[in-house]
Order: sequence, then C-alpha cells, then structure tokens
Amino acid sequence: MKGMKTGGRKKGTRNRRTSIFDAMLSMNGVEPLCELSRIVKDKEVDAAVRARILLAFLPYSYSTIKAISHYENDSRRITVDENYHRVD
Repeated sequence: MKGMKTGGRKKGTRNRRTSIFDAMLSMNGVEPLCELSRIVKDKEVDAAVRARILLAFLPYSYSTIKAISHYENDSRRITVDENYHRVD
C-alpha cells in the first residue's frame, strides 16, 4: 500500500555513516553540544560566532509559530465579537 513502510531501517534509526561518525566522536571524547556550549559561554570568542551557534540551536529549543491566513476565502477565518456588554 502507498505510504506503508515495507522494509529498511525502523523510523528514527540512524544510518551507518551517522553511527560511525558518532562513535568516532565518542572515542575521541568529543561531545558536540558541550563544545558548542563552551564556545557560546566564552566571552573571548567573537560575538558573531556565538550568535550563529545560538541561532542554529533555536529550532531545537523553541517551536515555530505557523502563519495564519487572514484572507476572507480561508476556511479558518478568525472572527471578532464586537458586541460589548456593560458589567455593573
């Protein structure tokens, strides 16, 4: 059937090249997130470099906001109730 997975790796399983790369980093005692965090905290590193690292992390730290269409022919129209009621 279309859309059904029929073979290959299970969803989320890393490919061979990624697994080898991760193993090589671990064997050499390199933790990329720790290293990048250290660079960001180092005030002697250029601010532009630190900013680029932080910008690269943003999509993993915060969710993105979807755009909402404001056109009349959009089925997801937003309406505003303009009936005001006085509260005593």
